[in-house]
Amino acid sequence: MTRAEARLLVVPRADVDAIGGQPGVDADWPVYVRGLFGAGSCLLLDGSQAERDERYKQLVVYVLLEHEGRFACYSRCAPDGEPRLDGRGSIGFGGHIDSGDVGERPANIDEAQAEAMLLRVGEREVHEEVVIAGDYEPSWLGVVNDDRDAVGRVHLGFVHLWRLREPRVEPREAGICDLAFLTPEEIAVSGRPLESWTQLCLEHLRGLSSPTGE
Repeated sequence: MTRAEARLLVVPRADVDAIGGQPGVDADWPVYVRGLFGAGSCLLLDGSQAERDERYKQLVVYVLLEHEGRFACYSRCAPDGEPRLDGRGSIGFGGHIDSGDVGERPANIDEAQAEAMLLRVGEREVHEEVVIAGDYEPSWLGVVNDDRDAVGRVHLGFVHLWRLREPRVEPREAGICDLAFLTPEEIAVSGRPLESWTQLCLEHLRGLSSPTGE
């Protein structure tokens, strides 16, 4: 089933804006789980409609893979992938949530179920995209939002950070090219254009590592 044929989990843009909606990574992810899942905002739309209708945001799990300060960075090169991101650098793995994850009545998902489901989707999507050798420790980073481009206007990302014991990751999919572990500084000077969510996540991570938090 292609993404256009799938029934994807979405929320009204207005509900996201009521919580925050500013460009960037908001570390207070529980407020989004509570305000979207707990409040019954979720519904299903056909993928083709969800891509066109900016009244809604598709919910996506976006996972960063890190080892000792370096992040798995790659270029998107899938001919059948998202054309608006083709050729851009990314540190995010993962994907959409669909009816198979939530059933046909997603408004009935409570907060605890939603948190478990988001972690489960992240596990599934990452392992579909790459092979990870060794153990890792998953954690939450926040929620990423960016309405400044066409892709961001119809997506909202729940961001997880996996700390890997070893920097051994190999692509499973042809659309993941030039994968390497790089520091944020190395990514910044690599010369490759970055997708907006990757830029925002790197800015957030730099803020976390700054002694002043600025």
